[in-house]
Amino acid sequence: SKYGHNPEAEPPPARPPEAELPPVRPPEAELSPARPPEAEFSPARPPEAELSPARPPEAELSPARHPEPVPPPAPPEHPPEPAPPERPPEPAPPERPPEPAPPERPPEPAPQERPPEPVPLERLPE
Repeated sequence: SKYGHNPEAEPPPARPPEAELPPVRPPEAELSPARPPEAEFSPARPPEAELSPARPPEAELSPARHPEPVPPPAPPEHPPEPAPPERPPEPAPPERPPEPAPPERPPEPAPQERPPEPVPLERLPE
């Protein structure tokens, strides 16, 4: 019965919704603008670079691990004694540098040239 009182009210409301339909299209234009926000997402990537800096703190965590081994420094005192004997072997490595000299012999590709030498050998029999 409510509609009966204002039967004309029914048709007008129906028309406004139609008007709303056209405005719906403009929102589509807003979707295109929504793409710029995507550009904002790309800027969000720089923050990721900040995350990489966060990794350095992790390196600090590794140093924290060193403090833990610090308590057992007393035992290392004994190892230092055997360490000196190990040093003598180190001097030996310096002697190896002279050994590299033999590698210089490889350049003796001349041996391949020796094949021509057979000719001189023939001269000997002469």
